[in-house]
Amino acid sequence: MSSHPADGSDAVKLEAVELDAVKLKGVGKTFRGQGGVITALSDVILDLALGECVTIMGPSGSGKTTLLGVIGGVVEPDEGSIVEVCGKRWADLSERDQAAHRRRSIGFIHQSYNLVEFMSVRENVMLPLLMNGDRPGDAAGRADTALERLGLVGLGERRPRELSGGQQQRAAIARAMAAAQPVLLADEPTGALDSATSRLVFEAIRDHAAGGGLAVVVSHNTMAADYADRTVTLLDGRLR
Repeated sequence: MSSHPADGSDAVKLEAVELDAVKLKGVGKTFRGQGGVITALSDVILDLALGECVTIMGPSGSGKTTLLGVIGGVVEPDEGSIVEVCGKRWADLSERDQAAHRRRSIGFIHQSYNLVEFMSVRENVMLPLLMNGDRPGDAAGRADTALERLGLVGLGERRPRELSGGQQQRAAIARAMAAAQPVLLADEPTGALDSATSRLVFEAIRDHAAGGGLAVVVSHNTMAADYADRTVTLLDGRLR
């Protein structure tokens, strides 16, 4: 476990842990496949607090991505009495309100980068900011700051196809981090990156938590645990 910088962020973290950002109780999820019913999650109980950076590890097929989807409200659990994110229970919200809550509260870093091909890299990073009502000038400034943080200075005017796979991945991370939603969900954020660039990404994710947000990272990269406040392991859909 790494220590947070001694710049006052620890005080923010200690205050924030009194408020659970995410509460899951008895969550279960199954899918029907060719071989029958597949249990992705079973009786998951998990409390996550603002100020935390949490890594979820486990073998492929253990349910990690499904768990992120449940937290983010894009996968509906079959079981579980409470799924609460930033003070809202998904089951209590209409589809429209769920979408609005996700937009305000949750940033996603997907394995597939989901960059808009006809937009520049800067425009891609600005897009969620503009959707949330930021003025174009403010959105552009925040986008440039995020791109610089992820080592993409000078690449803002390029189209995604003009970037390498690793650069596209960092652009997608910059887009999620520029929006600065309280909860950041990252699914294998360093899959296309070398060790040095992976450290850069994990440091940026950790700083999001140190600033009072919640970061939840799914990763096969053992380096992720070095930047986390705690690590949980999923095996066959169950927390260990």
